[in-house]
Amino acid sequence: MAASLSFSRLPQEVLEEVAYSLGSHNFYGPPSSLMSLVSTSRHLYSRLSFRFNHHLYASIFRFKFDTAAAEARFGSDRLTPWALTDELRRRCIVLKRIRARTDSTTTTLGGESKISLRDVLFTAYVLILENDGKNMAQLENYGRLHDWIHEFWFDPHGSSLAIYSMRTGGWPFDRIETALGMWLFLFMLKSGEQSEYIFFQ
Repeated sequence: MAASLSFSRLPQEVLEEVAYSLGSHNFYGPPSSLMSLVSTSRHLYSRLSFRFNHHLYASIFRFKFDTAAAEARFGSDRLTPWALTDELRRRCIVLKRIRARTDSTTTTLGGESKISLRDVLFTAYVLILENDGKNMAQLENYGRLHDWIHEFWFDPHGSSLAIYSMRTGGWPFDRIETALGMWLFLFMLKSGEQSEYIFFQ
């Protein structure tokens, strides 16, 4: 409690510098260290939370993710602090779900989140399309997308339903999830792996 009281006396700009240092302490994954500070007291929550400090989280977003492609497509004026804060929260949820192998198989679909399998696939797809180095690092080194997409396609209970379809004499279902999953598989295919996969054998 004493620590939170001492933090509460800091000027806002100094407190934000401390918060940014915590949020950017680790490049990979969500700004977990910052979340610990934010939850210390109601006063700090009112000054540093997602809800009340979009400028802080927009800065953390730019530290963790690439923005050049989005700025070229939408214009920098559309990438408002609110928009970047909202996207940071969404991407962190998706990365955590990929890392935990949530949604890669039919036995792990859904959970408590309102984010669907399609949302997970689409977010990962956009991250790769807009990659200038940071996005792919997050997907590969934190999210371990390579392992997730392998389960999605090749686990007997994979969410692609590819193995199920082949075993019942059909082809993978013609749906958006299948198309996005195929693109992610091709993006993540590493040199030398091509010979390991005779797809849907």
